[in-house]
Amino acid sequence: MTFPFIAKKKLTQPFLTVQEIADRETVFLQAMLQDPLFKRNFLEWFEYYDKNRENMHIYSVKRKWAEDIGQLLTGLTTELHRFVKEVLQRHSPEELFQLYPMPGVSQERFIEFAKYAKWTAEQNHRNIGSRYDFAINPSGNIFIYEINADTPSMLFESMNLQNLMSEHLGNTEAQFNEIWEMSKDNPFVGPDETVAIVTHDKSGEDFGSVESIAQLAENGGGTVLFSTLDDLMFDPEEEHRSPFFLKSIPETELDSLYVMLPWEEMLESEMKIIENWEKWCEYVNFFEPAWAWFLSHKFLLADFCAEYGRSFSIDGITPIIHLDSSRTPVAIGEYVSKPVVGRKSSDVAIHCAMSIGPQGQIYLHKSKNETYSHVPMVYQPLRETIKIDGASAMGCMWTYGPSAACLSFREFDGPILEVDNERVIMHELVD
Repeated sequence: MTFPFIAKKKLTQPFLTVQEIADRETVFLQAMLQDPLFKRNFLEWFEYYDKNRENMHIYSVKRKWAEDIGQLLTGLTTELHRFVKEVLQRHSPEELFQLYPMPGVSQERFIEFAKYAKWTAEQNHRNIGSRYDFAINPSGNIFIYEINADTPSMLFESMNLQNLMSEHLGNTEAQFNEIWEMSKDNPFVGPDETVAIVTHDKSGEDFGSVESIAQLAENGGGTVLFSTLDDLMFDPEEEHRSPFFLKSIPETELDSLYVMLPWEEMLESEMKIIENWEKWCEYVNFFEPAWAWFLSHKFLLADFCAEYGRSFSIDGITPIIHLDSSRTPVAIGEYVSKPVVGRKSSDVAIHCAMSIGPQGQIYLHKSKNETYSHVPMVYQPLRETIKIDGASAMGCMWTYGPSAACLSFREFDGPILEVDNERVIMHELVD
């Protein structure tokens, strides 16, 4: 089947090697790439591009469609940001604990986190951005699968690798990739600030995102420190300055932190940071801020649908956004369940409504990763995305703050996207 707004295009010249990509686009990761284990993980992350560099394809995307989707998602993001802050004001911390469960975190800690999240919303703490994942309908409409606003991955592919591809194709204007310029015009780190970008050295797909975030942070002219989780320390006795510091340079005061670790894992950690948040909240900002964790919570999107309907449109724009998430299973037809918090497509399942047998639910399909099997589920009707030359193609859009900033695509085989069957596909805008 062909579509008027997107098509597959084969490259006529081989793309860059993994080593060329690393040499040209990694600045902060260069030191880590000297470690053999880290380098092996990095190369495995780029295995698809390495194996297919002489047989690679991209998507030709109609510029008008891409720009329309960008306007729609900018409008939707603005509404969702407003809704998150409204929810935080509307409910007590105890009510938020019941409404938006945070698995593995005690009620006591969650209540303090909710108070801190409400404070960050009131103070208008900036988030860098989020990543939407969405199905694409043959008509050009989209269906929101989820919003990744807490430690989203894939930014390196969407920003750095996409720009390399546009250079490779000879036209850097033929891409929906505005985040670099947006961060220059409106930096999230000021020239007199010090920010620590903290990651771990185990997971390949996270490496690139922290590299890209560090590059964006540097756009503001501040001091950017790049390190790993085992270097991040917390002193609960510290007062009148940030209690967070890097073990490698303990005297350097941190104004901001980006930590590639979900908030629930931060709260579970031995650092016990949330108990005395009122002592340190004025001295250090987190990216992403605590209020953005609620934006990522899949019950939030379900509640937004319940209050504001299951579609979003803008006058004068043809495509529309479909939204259909619920706290309860769909009554008729096939539906999808997924954890309300989770990463890496864990515990996604496709069901047939009413398929309850003596052994419980009958899954039509279930993801291999079961890391979040203990987590409450959210439900959506099954909305399959378009197939291009036999492979499923879903869309992704990064935002910078509320503004649509980077369009990208994830291609996968089989009914469910998983880490081992997906690849990020670059694009070229055409008129």
